[in-house]
Amino acid sequence: MDGLVQSVVYDTSSPANIYSATVMQKVDGDQQIVMIASKKDMITLKSKVIDDKVETSIVELNFSNIPSNAEIISIHCINRCKEFDDFVFGITYALIIEDEEPETAETFLNIYSGFPGSSLEAIMENCKTLKLDFVPFQLNHAIYMSELQKNSMWLLSGSDKKIHAYKIEEQEILEQKVEEYFIEFEDTKDSIVLCFGSKSYSNYKKRLSYYGCETGYSMLAIVDSEKNQILHYFLERFESPITVMQLFNIHKKTVDIDNILSVKDDSIPDCDSIDEKEQVCLLVGSAVESAVVYMQVLECVEKRFKKCNHINR
Repeated sequence: MDGLVQSVVYDTSSPANIYSATVMQKVDGDQQIVMIASKKDMITLKSKVIDDKVETSIVELNFSNIPSNAEIISIHCINRCKEFDDFVFGITYALIIEDEEPETAETFLNIYSGFPGSSLEAIMENCKTLKLDFVPFQLNHAIYMSELQKNSMWLLSGSDKKIHAYKIEEQEILEQKVEEYFIEFEDTKDSIVLCFGSKSYSNYKKRLSYYGCETGYSMLAIVDSEKNQILHYFLERFESPITVMQLFNIHKKTVDIDNILSVKDDSIPDCDSIDEKEQVCLLVGSAVESAVVYMQVLECVEKRFKKCNHINR
């Protein structure tokens, strides 16, 4: 790992999992990491460049309405606005019912929000809670089109082998039929979805969506966002659970210490979309097999999604 510099080390009292970190994407291009290992280990990492060195500070957080004995499962952050910061956080957690035989667990989804420009402290105090009837896994969000308007929705995969969709209406968390907004997530091949996501392109008229399953299935679909109609669909099965999937662009740009933490105003990335003019790639990692990178997926998915490159982990 030549060339990498250790910025900060934080020892947690309990181990975190693959869903326990999220990134606050600010409208000015800056990023801030939020990590949660337990109720006692909630932190945010703030970094800045001082004298050509990256310095990171740790700030402890205290999200409300989470019991001290809760086991936090996943966290996700959305910035609802592109003109100013308007953050919303989602956290899922489990509570063990110890006085029952055998021990059982209750699971919950908390949504935290504020007003545009609200401080993180204010957001953490404003909470809505929904009791779940399944064990949650990855918490995410995706964009859909309604009457030519761009809207976002919370998405959550669960032990019931489904991806659930949620809206916030009249101060309540209401579940929606996922197929009415994201048709590509209706069929999960009777498997628990461990990772999933969606990126829009073509001015939000289309989207690339994907998921990876415990049984080894991986899916990639090109969807007409305005009609909620699958245009192209590819499914492949690996020999072990899919642990990570990620869409990304290969940009012909250089990065140095001056722009590693922030970017120019005219090049601030839209985290909900992907640039179809740049090379679009998909990383697929499984529990046992070598990771695979699919190159030029927008072109390849229409030609049976050729494997164009491999990367050994």
